[in-house]
This record gives sequence, structure tokens and C-alpha cells, in this order.
Amino acid sequence: MENYKKPYRFIICGGGGRARTKAADLRSAPLGVRGFKSHPPHQGPAAFFPTIGCIKLPIEREVKLRISHQEFLDILKSKGFSFKVVTEISQEDLYFDDDQCNLLLTDKVLRVRKEGNTVKLTYKGPRMGVGPQKVREEIEGIIGSGECSKILSKLGIDEECPNDEDSLMRILSRNGLSARVLVKKERTLIKLDGMNLRVFLDRVYGLGEFVELEGDNPIDLVRHLGLTCKIVVPTYAHLIHVLQE
Repeated sequence: MENYKKPYRFIICGGGGRARTKAADLRSAPLGVRGFKSHPPHQGPAAFFPTIGCIKLPIEREVKLRISHQEFLDILKSKGFSFKVVTEISQEDLYFDDDQCNLLLTDKVLRVRKEGNTVKLTYKGPRMGVGPQKVREEIEGIIGSGECSKILSKLGIDEECPNDEDSLMRILSRNGLSARVLVKKERTLIKLDGMNLRVFLDRVYGLGEFVELEGDNPIDLVRHLGLTCKIVVPTYAHLIHVLQE
């Protein structure tokens, strides 16, 4: 068989045991790369994109609904779902960007979250594909942790993440990143019996009540509840950013 060059695909392995495939036109990939299987083109599209590897990324799957908490809970009950309240917390989120808002324009997120005495740094990559369910890479770590340092490295910042908030703010400022949006909310976490989902009842200052669902394909539950018309695609930060302008 002729030794031809062709694209390949890799698999982004996320949570929930699912994988997402993405074609990559890297025609210079050698046929001897581990796991590369040579197939003649006539065997169809699947053969044209043979898998050569698996890139493990922490993946967030999320759906946000614009709905009152009481209406959402009433619909859950009417559909036969049982649930319990797990915890109630207050969160204060600072979203960072440069002077040209390049993170916003490239659909990325850099967030510092205060939750009680805990401070976390979060990075979210661009959404994968278009649809009502947001699927994106997410890295989050308490300040001073290895995950926090990994986020700084991803941003091109060659420094270890400090274990105090003021030092982190100075590092971000030195690298041209400043706080652009503040999101304050009261969040109630509820657990649905028998489902691998986290459901948050959010009361966001300046925006009102929302429900966020995270886990393994939350869009399936939203469709079952008949709430697809309640889906909100923009983030809280985007919504507040628009109101500030």
C-alpha cells in the first residue's frame, strides 16, 4: 500500500466517561506514530481520521436556565424527581482580562472566586462547538496549589501561584490582567436522587434568579423537563458586562 499522508483525529477525554473527537489536519504526522493505523482512503470517513491518541482535559458541561427557583422546583416535583439541599453559600467572582478584552473575545475565562475563607483561581477555555450545552476545558485550583500554578503557566506567566490573594493580584497586574467584572451571588446546591448532576439555584446580584446544571450531559434533563426555551447561553459575567456598558 502506498505510504500516503493524511489528517488524523485525536480524542479529548472529558468527565463522565465520554470522549469528543476533533479532526486535526496535521499532514506531517508520521505513519509510525504510536497507535496510528494505516487505512486506504476508500474505507470511508472513519478510516480517513484514524485515532492516534487521547488528550485528557478536565471538561465542564453546563446548562444555564433563566427561571425562578420555585418554578424550577415545582417542575421537578411534577416530573417525579426527589431532591435534597446540600449546601448554601455566598460567592464573589472577579473576572480578569487585558486592556483589549482578548480573553472575552476568544471565549476564555479567568476568574478569582472568593467563597468563605477560600480563594480559587479558575481558567475556562473556549466552548467546544455550538449548542445550548456549554462544553469547555476547565482548570480550577485553590491559590498556592499546583492547579493554580498550571493556570498561570497556561496564560504564559512563568511564576508559581502564591498562597495569598494580594500576591496573586500583583502577579496578574504585572502581566497586564485586571479585574473587569464582579459577579456576586447566593448559591444553593441541590442533589437529585439517582442522577450524576449538580444543580445550583443562583440568585445573582443585579440579574435575578437562575438555575445552573453541571455534570454528565445536563441538556438531557433540561429537555425532559421541557425547559429548553429557558436556556441562557451567555455567562453571568457577559450579562453584567453588557449592563455596565
